[in-house]
Amino acid sequence: MPQGKGQVKYAVVVVDYFTKWVDVETLAIIIAARIEDFIWTHICCRFGIPYAIITDNGKQFDSDLFRQFCSHLKINLFFASPAHPQSNGQVEAINKIIKKIMKQQLDEAKGAWLKKLPKALWAIRTSFRTSSRETPFSLTFGSEAVIRVEIGEASYQTTTFSPKGNKAQLALKLDLVEERRMQANLWNEAYKHVFRYYDSRVKPRFSKSTTGSCTKYHLRPRT
Repeated sequence: MPQGKGQVKYAVVVVDYFTKWVDVETLAIIIAARIEDFIWTHICCRFGIPYAIITDNGKQFDSDLFRQFCSHLKINLFFASPAHPQSNGQVEAINKIIKKIMKQQLDEAKGAWLKKLPKALWAIRTSFRTSSRETPFSLTFGSEAVIRVEIGEASYQTTTFSPKGNKAQLALKLDLVEERRMQANLWNEAYKHVFRYYDSRVKPRFSKSTTGSCTKYHLRPRT
């Protein structure tokens, strides 16, 4: 990232595997103590202690301090293979989405990207996911957020809102959130099954260029 206010130029991204909720910590330097503070403050104190953390092999993660932190909280710490970082497939997929949205919203901001970051995160958290048919916000909190477009244009959520019945509606949504999460998990599994089926039928072809190098193409199989 371009250097922002306070010499901040790094961003540590955390993604929940199931809900796809994204959080980001901006840093001037990346050290284990700052990572530990971020995980404790923004993850553990808000959502609970995670079962596991999967990360790259950066020194800030593969350090005695961070390992002790995870061990103390009984968090399983796993590392993606440095030779094959794509083995951490879900994180790779989420990172592509994050990079695309961040590029669209932050590229022109240059050093002012810190001010634009919350807007980019909001877009990710409230965007409908094809795989789960839900938004990260709804799977995390049990109800949809009122987004900016609903302020200018009437929506079902804003037009049916009743202050008197709001408490009961929220309680009902919280009662149903586990059912919604189970359904989202089924959609996720079905979505992954389709991709595995497609990948199993892909036939790679190689074409030799004039320089003697080879280019690999994935061709969709005939149906």
